[in-house]
Amino acid sequence: MVAIKKLISYIIPLIVLILFVMFYYNPTGAFESVKNVVSDVNASLDSIIGAEEVTASKPTLPPAQQADVDKLIATMERMKSSDTKFCFDNYGGFSNLGGTTITLTYDPSRKSTFIKVLRGVGGVQEVFFKEVEGMKPCVIAGSEDVVETFNTAFLNTNSWDVKSYFLNNFIDTQHLKKEHFTPVNSIQITYKSGWDVSDGNIIRIPEFGTGTVNDVNNNLIDGGMLYTPDNEHICFFPTIPDPFGPSCDGSDKDGLDDDCLGADLTEDISITRQLKEGKLLSCG
Repeated sequence: MVAIKKLISYIIPLIVLILFVMFYYNPTGAFESVKNVVSDVNASLDSIIGAEEVTASKPTLPPAQQADVDKLIATMERMKSSDTKFCFDNYGGFSNLGGTTITLTYDPSRKSTFIKVLRGVGGVQEVFFKEVEGMKPCVIAGSEDVVETFNTAFLNTNSWDVKSYFLNNFIDTQHLKKEHFTPVNSIQITYKSGWDVSDGNIIRIPEFGTGTVNDVNNNLIDGGMLYTPDNEHICFFPTIPDPFGPSCDGSDKDGLDDDCLGADLTEDISITRQLKEGKLLSCG
């Protein structure tokens, strides 16, 4: 609408000038000419305004993407209400998010996370909103120390009893409690493609800046996994492609090797396999 107002501000003075010239040089035929000019202007404005209205019409979320978002929220609610700490759950992963951006933003005043889904021209029109109360977003990424501590705690062949002892005696203390995950204020998830990138869904953490997570493409090959240490923080898994081939051994500050989340079905320490074998706990 701003563009339309600007256009009208140019048209009106022009019309006045044309009318002045017409009446000055041809007073007798000016009236009929005025009707023709006004008619033409109205037709032009109708066309412009109609186009503006079509462009600004509210977009809709494709059914597959809506189902993904609904399942994500349901999984988060289940993890929040679980009595099990240090547990994992699966939201099913995202389908191709082309044209869609999902944002999660924590509001400390409400102690809630706002989930927004954006589409439309410029990708800025909100098509979905949900407040998840009592939930704080986090990621298993952000520093070498965080990822290494997480790996030491979970990505091994030890039984859950051994893992639990380690977690409760060496990690879940006032000093070390947050070192195996990174709380964040916001998360953005969307799709990126191009001739010079690996096409796929991407996860971005605005507060990390460049150099950590945000410069890795196709980095949400997470197998749909989420993690919570305390039924309050819910963590996503940014991923990196394994430069050394199949095996869970390439994690760094940018996230976990995607083989650790099930990309390599034969990997015995992957989270998905350990959940099946009872070496890790499910929130559900």
